[in-house]
Amino acid sequence: YQYMAPLLDEGMEALVLGCTHYSLLAPLAKMHGLMVGQPLTVVDSAWVFAGILKKYIHDFTVVAHDSGGVNGRMMLVTGDTGLFKTTLAQLPLPHCWEIPLKHWPV
Repeated sequence: YQYMAPLLDEGMEALVLGCTHYSLLAPLAKMHGLMVGQPLTVVDSAWVFAGILKKYIHDFTVVAHDSGGVNGRMMLVTGDTGLFKTTLAQLPLPHCWEIPLKHWPV
């Protein structure tokens, strides 16, 4: 936030958050805009990416489920596969947790 505040003080009208983890800054940016009397439009790429990913996973799991398996596909994960699998199992995506995961080192 300390790096973003000077830009906000200049009266910018819109802020495009280009990385998915920047979503954490959106509420602070909007609040700052309200405090200085300059409403701010925040475009958050995380929501766009999440929508695309949701559609892809849904389409993928429907195809995999209809074919009786995962159709030879797997998800490559750059982080901890156990943590990813735990998180994935909590999403409302049927059969998604059945997709094999493979760690992909970066």
